[in-house]
Amino acid sequence: MYPSAITLAVLLLGAVGGTHGAHFVGSDPVGSDTVGSDPIGSDTAGNGVQKEQAIALGPSTECVTAYDYLSANGTFTEFLQIVEAAGLADLLKDPSQVAMLFVPTPSAFASIFTGVDLTVSSLIKDKELLSAIVDFHVAPNYALRPAQLTNNLQIPTLATDQLITVFVPLGSPVAFGGAQGYAIASTLETLTLCDVVAYVLDSVLISSAADAILVSQGKVAASGAHASELTDMVNAAAPPKTEGTAPATVAKKTPIIVLTPPAKDPFAFAKKTIPPIKVPAKTFPKPTPPLVISTTGDKKH
Repeated sequence: MYPSAITLAVLLLGAVGGTHGAHFVGSDPVGSDTVGSDPIGSDTAGNGVQKEQAIALGPSTECVTAYDYLSANGTFTEFLQIVEAAGLADLLKDPSQVAMLFVPTPSAFASIFTGVDLTVSSLIKDKELLSAIVDFHVAPNYALRPAQLTNNLQIPTLATDQLITVFVPLGSPVAFGGAQGYAIASTLETLTLCDVVAYVLDSVLISSAADAILVSQGKVAASGAHASELTDMVNAAAPPKTEGTAPATVAKKTPIIVLTPPAKDPFAFAKKTIPPIKVPAKTFPKPTPPLVISTTGDKKH
């Protein structure tokens, strides 16, 4: 059971001198609704169970960063260790950073580490694998909340050319997937931390790049032969489903949508100089000289 976000916010307030001015409002750029005004259950097909909380601190210009929250929580030690080792701590400390953050629980790390014969220490020493795993848990430039996610949406991450696939099961929380053969990670809790939307997951996301490294090191079998073993192992760590709940199903034949990074200047097309329209000068015919009739004539004598 995780400490409540409100409790942690109050603890953080105490660290900076009290609880004066505390407020709890959403601060992500794609939604500013307050906690409780967004029915998460209906966002995720009607029976979602994940919690969504927006956490802010002090005056309206201050908020709890992802790094501060995860540090104060005390639960996500493994995640913070590998984030710091990968050099991404400053990114999580930046209150202006816009991103989606995928945070596996300690039990999720324990499950995957057992399956691939790793520890936090050995992962930190393996810089290539460390980067492949940590970068896959950060999606910069996007702050999408559960209500904005659609089935088969693919989200670009810090890991080059590595996309996270979104699944919206019927009657279950939104979930995320990486390389084929690894467990789908279900959302346990959603937090808005400044402009970062953090998803607490019950499984570690493994990209195809990380999978290739694990295969080359002989830690998993190639060609998806490890699929059932790892999937069963990691799913075993997931919270038990409520008795009587229908099995989660995912809508079929949903087209895959790939998010693309926003243009540097989406209005660049409107700033192009439009050449003036050249109107040919009007020409008029020259006036016809007047006809002159002489009134003088020869006189006869």
